[in-house]
Amino acid sequence: MKGFGCQDKIRVGEREFQIHTGCDTDKNKALTEVFEKGNFIFEIAKPYKIRRGLGDSIDETYLKKIILDMHQQTIDEVLILFKIKEKIATLNHHLPHYRLGKIFLVKNFLLEAVANLQTAIHIKPDDTESYRLLGLAYIQLNDFPHALQALHQAITIRPDQVEVLNSLGVIYTQLGDYESARSYLQQAIQIKPHFHECNFNLGIFLYLSTIAENPREERVVLPARVFRSLKEIREQNAYADDEWQHQFERVDEKIKRGNKNEIIDTLKDLQIKMAGRIDFSAVTDQFFLKFMYGGKEMTRDEIDRYERQILAESDKVKNVPEYWNDLAVLHLIQCRDNFVKAISEFENSTRLNEKFTEAANSLELMKRGKKGFLILLRAILK
Repeated sequence: MKGFGCQDKIRVGEREFQIHTGCDTDKNKALTEVFEKGNFIFEIAKPYKIRRGLGDSIDETYLKKIILDMHQQTIDEVLILFKIKEKIATLNHHLPHYRLGKIFLVKNFLLEAVANLQTAIHIKPDDTESYRLLGLAYIQLNDFPHALQALHQAITIRPDQVEVLNSLGVIYTQLGDYESARSYLQQAIQIKPHFHECNFNLGIFLYLSTIAENPREERVVLPARVFRSLKEIREQNAYADDEWQHQFERVDEKIKRGNKNEIIDTLKDLQIKMAGRIDFSAVTDQFFLKFMYGGKEMTRDEIDRYERQILAESDKVKNVPEYWNDLAVLHLIQCRDNFVKAISEFENSTRLNEKFTEAANSLELMKRGKKGFLILLRAILK
């Protein structure tokens, strides 16, 4: 990585994580990467605006501050996740375990994700979303038997989940159970006909099931559905980054070479990667867990930073009711801060002029309402 950089090692119990942060001055991007025993865990990438110093050179002080702030935020984030994990370990409440499991899944701490989602399910056995996320975690761990178990539980509770039906179809394709694969993929397509990933998976199923019937056939004749749906997938914003485009180019290369076994392996690899793809954020979950169990009061700047991040996601999740519920609670938390701040300001006003009745009356009303407001907020946060 070009530009400036820094690195640290942090310990959590008996575990040690390596954190590297730097910037690429050609791409105007800061990047933090987290490793454990040399194995990549997760990364955070953020663009930054160029600030020029004297003589039109890049302002090094500005860049160093960006990197150091991002580096320290990542260190704090890892430490607080494991602190919260210990703090809620004995808590008999579903939502904190679900939220933490979701965060661990997004951050690629897969075993921790499994443990917390299992706890959430134990407390609330009818929570289909916990089963779905647990299935995703097992797919990423290549533990297909446990993934099937979790995903079957999810559709038992709610049979119309197209993502779960698609994932079941993918796993059964990987295992060579083509009849089951056909059943689940077709169910998903019936519910959502323009589900591009599922159409791709149906194409893979058709190709592999045909080969199973004619194992000596060396010609590679992929169904048109594979090419059509793959073109549609690679044009989606969700797959626009370099890593996904490299995956698609690898598929193109293998198809051109025409080696049947290589094509099969590459298509199945792409299929399982798409089925295990994390297409959601956990920033809202991070906010609430940090606010409730982080161990120290969040500053208003932190709360406002989370609000900006959450609002930035509104276009993706505007039809998700939980998103608006969580945003409303965050705004209530901001109201609490403004409420307390207003009381202090009324007190300053009356201190300067004891006969200022307008401020005195407002202060009295605010003090009467404070207890009720805080009781309301606590009740909603539980």
